[in-house]
Amino acid sequence: MPTLAVGIYVGVATAAALLSCKKTGKGSLAKVSVREALESFVEQAMVEYTFSGTITERRGSKGAITAVSGALPCKNGHWVISQIHRPGRWTKFIDWVQDPELASDPSLAEEENQHKRRDFIMDRLDKWATRFTKTELVEEAQRRHFPASPVSTPLDLVDDPQLIARGFLKEIDHPEFGRVKFPVGAIATVLGNQLSPAPRLGEHNTEILTQLGYSEAERKMLLAAGAL
Repeated sequence: MPTLAVGIYVGVATAAALLSCKKTGKGSLAKVSVREALESFVEQAMVEYTFSGTITERRGSKGAITAVSGALPCKNGHWVISQIHRPGRWTKFIDWVQDPELASDPSLAEEENQHKRRDFIMDRLDKWATRFTKTELVEEAQRRHFPASPVSTPLDLVDDPQLIARGFLKEIDHPEFGRVKFPVGAIATVLGNQLSPAPRLGEHNTEILTQLGYSEAERKMLLAAGAL
């Protein structure tokens, strides 16, 4: 996570410096702190403490902001739901869940009461969600305009139809593993680079030595001496 967080901010800082250079003609020095980058990931905890003095503790799989949010178990793994509190949304949510105990308490339509009885609500949703698969829950949530997503395993991601349709995953020929799916990545997509497997040990020795100006005899001598 630290590497990913810092990488994001380095990318943003670099883009901002390039934009500034384009407008002003002057370069910039961008400094990115690992500590500062990671602090931005806990901004909710800092805001909560500033306003109420509450010290944020571990919540397990439960979300941090809305009462009805978090990773819930289902028939074939877990899925993530975030029921945003807006007028009329609780009624629509109950229409979907069809849980008699949740429906019998009209006070739960109020956000304050949802937070007070959060454990009760989430326990009822846990029991309800185990009747369905990740795909069934997420597709129905999206149809009803509730934010939801599956908790994907590596195998789920490799076979994800959306990633394949968008060209994020490409099949390449690997000399040892045969045909494998591999993430292209944003940079390769933008530049139109052809994806290829990582080179094997010494695979490009001849090509590199030729570019450096070594003759065929010199290349053979280096290879025979075990220098490469």
